[in-house]
Amino acid sequence: MSALNIVICDDDVREAETTTAMVEEYIALRSLTWSASVYTSAAALMEEMPRADVYLLDIIMPGVDGITLGMRLRDRYPEAAIIYLTSSSDYAVDAFSVHAFSYLLKPVERKRLFSELDACAVRRERRYCALEVRRGDDIVTETVYMDDVISVEYSNHCLIYRLTGGRQLTSGYKRGSFESIAETFHASPSFLKISPALSSIPITSASSLETASS
Repeated sequence: MSALNIVICDDDVREAETTTAMVEEYIALRSLTWSASVYTSAAALMEEMPRADVYLLDIIMPGVDGITLGMRLRDRYPEAAIIYLTSSSDYAVDAFSVHAFSYLLKPVERKRLFSELDACAVRRERRYCALEVRRGDDIVTETVYMDDVISVEYSNHCLIYRLTGGRQLTSGYKRGSFESIAETFHASPSFLKISPALSSIPITSASSLETASS
């Protein structure tokens, strides 16, 4: 499994350091691999827009506030978990509109943050899948992020996975129905089967195809 990617954004440097310290403690306790980026302004984060599994965001910040930042992140990375850490309860409704994963009031309780990060980790694991694919003459296992899979096709007894960035992976010889050998994707509510034997694609891609054809 790849590292858990966390982004922290808080204009108060001390608060950012406190949050980072709690995250480091959490990672050590859970024995996870991780990577983290810390920003002290929403504008700086919006400029770079790094992809992450979890965003820990303050709300009340000068210039661009955390709600506006969350909307931008949600548009770019719809599956990411956004957790707001704020000193005010006044923005709970706004956070709901961003589909925030959680809303925690400062000072953030260590136990509560750890519980939310546990839930994020479980949610993230469900977004990854292990694929047996052909690499030269060998069959190897490669873990991919399901949101990076554009389409899955069944052709000549092989599954062909097309990924973002132009990557393509091909499985070894498969026997059985498309439903059984691509069960992980057919069971996911994020994918839509558009042909009995040939293709299964993310619902977001299917919506784009329908829009284009209308």
